[in-house]
Amino acid sequence: MKLSGLILLIMSNAVWAINGFIPHGFGIKAKGMGGASIAYQEETHGASWNPAGLAFIGNRFDFEEPDRQADNDFNQKQYFIMPELGLNVILKHKMNLGLLVYGNAGMHSHQSETEIDLSQLFFAPTLTKRFGKHAFGISLNMAYQRFLAKENFADTVSDQGYDYSMGVGGSIGWQGQFADEITLGAFYRSRTSMDKLNAYKGLLAENGEIDVPSAFGVGVAFHASSKTVLAFDVIRVKYSDVKAFSNPLHEGDNKLGMGFSWNNETIYKLGLSYKYNDRLTLRTGLNYSQSPNAGSENFFNQLIAEKQVTLGGTWHFDKRSEMSVFYLPSGENFGSSEAEPGMYQNSFGVSYGWHF
Repeated sequence: MKLSGLILLIMSNAVWAINGFIPHGFGIKAKGMGGASIAYQEETHGASWNPAGLAFIGNRFDFEEPDRQADNDFNQKQYFIMPELGLNVILKHKMNLGLLVYGNAGMHSHQSETEIDLSQLFFAPTLTKRFGKHAFGISLNMAYQRFLAKENFADTVSDQGYDYSMGVGGSIGWQGQFADEITLGAFYRSRTSMDKLNAYKGLLAENGEIDVPSAFGVGVAFHASSKTVLAFDVIRVKYSDVKAFSNPLHEGDNKLGMGFSWNNETIYKLGLSYKYNDRLTLRTGLNYSQSPNAGSENFFNQLIAEKQVTLGGTWHFDKRSEMSVFYLPSGENFGSSEAEPGMYQNSFGVSYGWHF
C-alpha cells in the first residue's frame, strides 16, 4: 500500500455518523431529531453548536453515552464509545454558566498491518445572558486530540505510536422567540487551532497539523402545539480552510503536504418531537448532507452517506430525572459497486438527565 493509500483509508473512515468529520448531532435528544438543535434545545449538549440555548433549559446535568458501530471492508464491527457530560447552572442577572465535555470526532480503522486512530475531545465552558425572549451565548472550546497512523511501508509513519495535540477555539450564538410558535437561532464556531502532531509531520499537511474546521448555521423551531415541535437546521462546515482536509492527494515530494481532497459541506437537519404523555416523548428526524469529498477523483467519493432517518425518545421518571435514547439505523452501502469497499454503520446512545 502506498502513502496515498493510507490517506484514502483515513478518508474512508473519518466519519462519526454521516456529516463528514463531525457527529450528526450533539446531545442524545438532538440526535434523535436528526441532529437539529440550533433553535430548539432540551439538554445541555445542544450548546455544542449554539451556546445561547443554555439560557432556556434551567439548572440541569446530563450524562451521555453515544456509541457507533461500523462494519466495512477495513473495519470489522468497530465500536466507538466516549462518555459525555454537560452541566448548566442559573446565575444572577439572567445569566447561565455551562460546562460541556463531548467528543467532536473519532474513528478507528485496522486492517492487517495498517492502523488509523483519531479522536477529539472538547471541553467547553459556556456563558449566556438572557434579554427577555432572546439570549446570547459564548463558549471557549478547548480541544484535545489523539492520532495514530501505523503502516510498515513508510518510515515517516512507521512505529511512531500515538501523538497528542491541544488547541483552542470559540463559539458564539443567539436564540430568540418570536410570537408563541416560532423560535430562531444562529451560531458561529471558529476554527480550532491545534498544535502540530510532530510524529506525523511527514504524512499530514502543514507538518502534521489537523485543525478543527470552522462552522456556522441557522435554525428555526415551530411549536405547532403544546405537544409537537418541528425543528429545521442548516449548517455549513468550512473544510476548505484546513489544509489537512482540503489539500489534494499527492505522492512523493509535496511541499503542500497531503490532504483529504474535501470540499466545504452543507448539512440539513429536520426533526420532530412529540410529547405522547407526561412520561414519554418520541422523536424522529432526517439528516441530509452531500459527501465533502464528492468532488475528489477516487472511488471513495461515495463512501459517506447523504441521508439518514433517526429515531429517539425520552422517559421521564419524575419531574427531575429522565432517560433518553436515540438510534440511527444502518442500511446505507457507501461503496458504489461490489468491487469497491462498502460500509454499514449503526449509531445509538443513551443519556441520563437531572433537573435540580
